[in-house]
Amino acid sequence: MRFPVRLLPAALGLLLPALSAAADNDHDHDATVALLFAFDADYGVYGLDEGAEDDPATYALTRSLESALTSALHVGYYNPWNLLTVTGDSTGINTAGLVIGENSDSNGVFLGRLAAWTVTASDTSALIVGNYGGGNVLSVTGGAKLVTGTAVNITIGAWSEGNRVEISGKDAAGTTASSWEYAGAITVGYFGGGNTLEIRDGATVTAQVTSADTATYIGYASDGNAVTVSGAGTVWNATASGSTPGGLYVGYGGSDNILTISDGAVVESRLGGGTYTTDKRNIIGFEQDATGNKVIVDGEGSRWDTLNVTVGYEGSGNSLEITNGGMVNNNFTFLYLGAWAGSENNTIKVSGEGSELITSHLQIGGGGETPSLRIPGGGSDNRLEILDGGAVRVTTNNATIHIGSGAESRGNSVLVSGPGSTLTMASTGTDAITTLLVGAYGDDNLLEIKNGGVVNSLGGTIGYWQYWDGGGAYAAGMSTDNRALVTGKDSAWNMTGALNVGYGGQDNRLDIEDGGVVTSGTGVIGSEQARDVMGAPAIYRGADGNTARISGRDAAGNASAWEVAGALTVGRGGSDNTLAVEAGGRVTSGASVVGVMSTVTEYNPASAIRDGTNYGADDNAVLISGRDAAGNASAWEVDGKLTVGQGGQRNTLTISDGGRVTSGSGLIGQYGNIKWEARNVDSATISYEQTGADDNAVTVTGAGSRWEITGDLTIGFDHNGSFASAYNVNGLIYTNMVAQVFLGNATGNTLTIGEGGLVAVTGDFSITAGNFLQMAYGYFAWEGDNVAALNAMIAAGSIKFGCCSGETNTFYTADSEVGSSFTYSVLYYESQEAVTAAFGDALGGVNLLNYTILAMTSAVPEPATCAALVGLVLLAFAAYRRFGAKRQK
Repeated sequence: MRFPVRLLPAALGLLLPALSAAADNDHDHDATVALLFAFDADYGVYGLDEGAEDDPATYALTRSLESALTSALHVGYYNPWNLLTVTGDSTGINTAGLVIGENSDSNGVFLGRLAAWTVTASDTSALIVGNYGGGNVLSVTGGAKLVTGTAVNITIGAWSEGNRVEISGKDAAGTTASSWEYAGAITVGYFGGGNTLEIRDGATVTAQVTSADTATYIGYASDGNAVTVSGAGTVWNATASGSTPGGLYVGYGGSDNILTISDGAVVESRLGGGTYTTDKRNIIGFEQDATGNKVIVDGEGSRWDTLNVTVGYEGSGNSLEITNGGMVNNNFTFLYLGAWAGSENNTIKVSGEGSELITSHLQIGGGGETPSLRIPGGGSDNRLEILDGGAVRVTTNNATIHIGSGAESRGNSVLVSGPGSTLTMASTGTDAITTLLVGAYGDDNLLEIKNGGVVNSLGGTIGYWQYWDGGGAYAAGMSTDNRALVTGKDSAWNMTGALNVGYGGQDNRLDIEDGGVVTSGTGVIGSEQARDVMGAPAIYRGADGNTARISGRDAAGNASAWEVAGALTVGRGGSDNTLAVEAGGRVTSGASVVGVMSTVTEYNPASAIRDGTNYGADDNAVLISGRDAAGNASAWEVDGKLTVGQGGQRNTLTISDGGRVTSGSGLIGQYGNIKWEARNVDSATISYEQTGADDNAVTVTGAGSRWEITGDLTIGFDHNGSFASAYNVNGLIYTNMVAQVFLGNATGNTLTIGEGGLVAVTGDFSITAGNFLQMAYGYFAWEGDNVAALNAMIAAGSIKFGCCSGETNTFYTADSEVGSSFTYSVLYYESQEAVTAAFGDALGGVNLLNYTILAMTSAVPEPATCAALVGLVLLAFAAYRRFGAKRQK
């Protein structure tokens, strides 16, 4: 069959105007433009042969190309301005290679009107558009078909610039798409820039089943190359099914290269079989010199189906953008953003309603090799942005997101902003702690949820300390100064599992502001971490200096809130951790503890390494303070027991300036022992022993400040030295159960009522031997006529007076007298008018009719004198409703 291969000077002028214009201005090329090529059995079409001008209008091949050529067909061989056009309904042309522009510029091959061309394999087989030549073109249109066989590698722009391959459209009937089937590697820009591959208008490009490498390189050690896939029905299937498939690389040591998928087009690069390696990934920006490379998926129906995507593999400033309803499906595999040290300022942006990214695991600024966190490297300042209704879904059981996963991984961030913007993780798994990590090894990493954005995860940890032995060397990342911020109306972080602020990490923080809401199954601020790593001795590290701050309300008056379904712990084997609720913020939780001793006991030097200085749970603090501008109180509502100091020391709960706490029962200072014998990171033997939970304190101070307890209040349980105190204006402690203040065999425990403070008990009250009620210019109220009972306790020495401002403590027995610097009275009030006259507004309207009040002042109190007192601590067991208290929402 004869193939209609014609010289088309006019078409050349239309398709390559720059080439035509140059030809018009260059007399030496006039004949070339007219005749365009000469044919040779060894080299094919390689430019004008002398004497070939005899028929400038037409040069028809009289032999089939496949039988005529002994090597690759060249269109433009050291001579420019050659054009070959092939059309026809044929079984196709077969050549052992095709080179367009060998050391020559502005050559073209155009396959149109159902033409077919197959490039088969040989030792030197290749399809090259521009080999040391620029401005060359291969165009497949009108339903034409190009096939490049197994091991035929394709290069668009080898050491050259401005070359182009176009696969576009369908035949005139609209039934046959222009197509390209290939079974080798594709490189767009090999040490050459500005080269392009365009697949559009319903055309298809498909990788075939092969054992050869079918990797795709857009910018191999070169800059500014581009692949564009556009239009509904347009498909590039780069999925290889052989045993040695490669990946898709946008910027392989090159910069500013781009893949654009738009207007409903689909690209598939799901790799194939074989072992997972870095050569079988889809990478945007590979190696340190790869900067500014980009993949854009834009428009409804536009989709990239892929596996194992990495944005920035040691490269910087690379990006993946999903906009206007585009989608990237990376399901069942990891997605890495900023892998390995040196990967900086890489970004993923998912923006606009319907835009979506799906993956099974997401690691931002990590080691990038495996899901393990035991990698010492990690990128910095990489960022995921989910904006304006965009969505990221992390699927499969035990799905994970790690933000800052490496010892050198700093400043990485995730932003979820705008109504409808969501980051959603699978709600099933076995380890909620490691589900969403903000700072795993790394420092200064951020999760930011604002303006109505929502994150849904099984659990979360801010500051997850890890350890990597590096073959025996201590190489732990500190996991410090990481932060999660949830701010603004309808902004939310929803978890069904645990939320940890500092899990072995230090100085990490959770901030909830301006109506943001966080929900979790449990919560811990400062938890020690123990790791058994690579056969090394166990590593233990306390979590110190971590903070959760819940502050303010939104414009509609909705409180910033942390809603914990189960226990909330502040300091579990960690010290100096803080929960602060301010300016009308709100926390709800189940039974909660401030300061829980380390769970580590009696470790020997052969089995443990201790990092840090914390061995117990000391100096942790909860601060509930103030109101918002509308007068709404900051509040912590505990559905169960609230314990301050469970084996730890100097832990505190401070309620001030109108703040409120409610709990089922209260316990200040619970027994606990901890013993350490271990080696530190320098292999020096260290030991530590702590017995008892001492010096824990509750302070209620300021107008309207209250602790409402609906169960027992216990001060000192099998330990020494804890106390509760309330000073200044209107401090309140409520309870409606029996006031069993001291239990067990504990001694030396003290309930202190400070200046202006008042404790009111409805029900039974007892003080066991060796424990004390400390009156420090305050007031104690006990329902009923209990003057005799209180006097008996004073006589027994269970009540002591003084302790403040240098006062000398006086212990009362049957034979003792009150010190000269102060006096006390025990009075029974039979009318509310008398109570009001004595206390004025200090009780906030609380009914103390028929209460006995023990008062300590500098003089025997008269009603008018007592009315000037400020401060209240109220302990009311059994009559919660009679106080008229309401929970602050």
